[in-house]
Amino acid sequence: MELAEDVDESSDELSSLPLPEGLILLSPWVDLSDTDGESWQKYADVDYIPSRQAEIIAGIYAKGVPLRDSRVSPGRCRSWPPCFPRTLLDYGGCEVFRTQIERLADSMMHHGVELDATVEDGMVHCYPQLEYLWGPDPDGPFDAYFKRVSA
Repeated sequence: MELAEDVDESSDELSSLPLPEGLILLSPWVDLSDTDGESWQKYADVDYIPSRQAEIIAGIYAKGVPLRDSRVSPGRCRSWPPCFPRTLLDYGGCEVFRTQIERLADSMMHHGVELDATVEDGMVHCYPQLEYLWGPDPDGPFDAYFKRVSA
């Protein structure tokens, strides 16, 4: 996502690179500084990501970059370039990242990014990866996700 954010039609470094056709974001963690916001409070007993471990992992991932910096927290990005690729955003309705994901989606739409966002009610972080727990469910949430991605 960082590379796609940095793509600027006037950038000499990147102008020779082909733009991606699109991005698929599945339950993205887009604000490393947020480990106690609204959805963290609301879904702490539903989702499987503990906030204390998330804080530790965020620090390791950021390698000294402030957690509020958009280079490691794209959900804090204030603008999106006009050439930003179309984006498929999918997330669970009961995941701890929900509030920050929705802030990201609002910002992207406000800046004209072609965005197809879907929230799957009752689901947690990266829910399609958990299909094996429930088993096959034709036309259920997992099947619907895979249809969206393959379209």
